Amino acid sequence: MLPGALGFAPGAQARFICLLVALIAFGMRVYRLGDVALGGDEGFTYVLASRDYPGLLSEIIRLGEPQPAGSFLLEKAWLDLGGRSEFNLRMLNVSFGVVAVALTFALARKLTRSQTAVRRGIDNTPTPQVVHRLTLLCTNVLEFIRQGCGVVAVTSGYRSPILNRAIGGANGSQHTTGDAADINVPGMTIEDLFQWIKASGIKYDQLIQEFDQWVHVSYSDNQRRQALRATKEGNRTIYSPA
Repeated sequence: MLPGALGFAPGAQARFICLLVALIAFGMRVYRLGDVALGGDEGFTYVLASRDYPGLLSEIIRLGEPQPAGSFLLEKAWLDLGGRSEFNLRMLNVSFGVVAVALTFALARKLTRSQTAVRRGIDNTPTPQVVHRLTLLCTNVLEFIRQGCGVVAVTSGYRSPILNRAIGGANGSQHTTGDAADINVPGMTIEDLFQWIKASGIKYDQLIQEFDQWVHVSYSDNQRRQALRATKEGNRTIYSPA
């Protein structure tokens, strides 16, 4: 029985589902985690982390290792704390992976939330195909923006076709397929956010600075990296290359 059926508040229900998703991800990830022998990058990390701290740093410098030194230092501290087993070596990555699953789930919830849908009683539940597209948007675009800029505030994400018509959205909007989101980052101007994404290596499809109010960013297999600026001239919206 779902938590809502037991009388949980909507916020508590969302937290329960997020916790459940994280626990399922954790269980799937740790199943038989220590049964496979170390090899490749894992074996290399294990050997380096077995040295003392000065030896570890000098070896990283000697090898010109491109991976950040902090990751090896963290791995060493983790092994020193929990023991030098294959299981423990992999548990650090598991922990980060589970946190990433929970954060992606929380972000995906924001991408389907709509005050207009709530007020008008419009069902904005995404289809499995839309959920897949939202996941690609999160993992390929929004997560990289979060890592580079900080907390991403989503002002508009997925819109069902009915909701899109209700708010006067454009026909064929990428919002209706789960490919786009309108965002801002607290503490950054809209223009600074727009320029940061434009200059990054993020594989966005379309990037629009809209009226100095929000940034529209989308992801698709095309990856056009089309950057535009939207302005108003009377009642018309003008899109120009940026």
